[in-house]
Amino acid sequence: LVHYATLAANSHNAQPWRFGRTRDGVAIRPDLTRALPVADGDNHHLFVSLGCAAENLMLAAGAAGRSAAMHWTPDDAGRLDIALGARGAPDPLFGAILQRQCTRSDYDGRAVPVADLARLERAARVDGAELLVLTEPAMMARALELILAANATQVADPAFAAELKSWLRFNARAAIDTGDGLYAAASGNPTLPDFLGGFMFDRLFTVSAENDRYARQVRSSA
Repeated sequence: LVHYATLAANSHNAQPWRFGRTRDGVAIRPDLTRALPVADGDNHHLFVSLGCAAENLMLAAGAAGRSAAMHWTPDDAGRLDIALGARGAPDPLFGAILQRQCTRSDYDGRAVPVADLARLERAARVDGAELLVLTEPAMMARALELILAANATQVADPAFAAELKSWLRFNARAAIDTGDGLYAAASGNPTLPDFLGGFMFDRLFTVSAENDRYARQVRSSA
């Protein structure tokens, strides 16, 4: 079950979690040594990542015929306890765990079916959450202005660039050896030896280059 939990979405693929066996199941604790103090200064993304891991673990439990119930304990840094029961029903979402991926490439511009947008809106209809779908070109253009302004501020911060670079894995060997981080090939970049990857990052990771990339992605999206 923990294996499927570790496949959950998390910033920089830092995997900021630790798992432990409990009397009733599994405990998930934050691993603050894997926090991102620049990109995630208040650990918001870190704790969202713990929730994603818990969701995956509970889906995996159902696929294994076990029930699962979650409880948050705010001791020290906090802990998620997943109590496992004897009988549970599989959820179709379990099949998506191994298929989920983050693709950082341009889109093909095809419209998303209205039925799919409606399903997304229904899925997000929970307490404290709201999904805002932007499909009008004028609204997307306004959003892009905000995206580029925010990105320019972030990329221009040397501390942000250094933190991101520390989590980049420029080749398959580095990705396998660390078991974490952002593998270059997954974002459409060529794989390089570590020394050359770091050298190229320092010269190519610029505000103009990153803003050009984000602008292409937004303008090619639906």
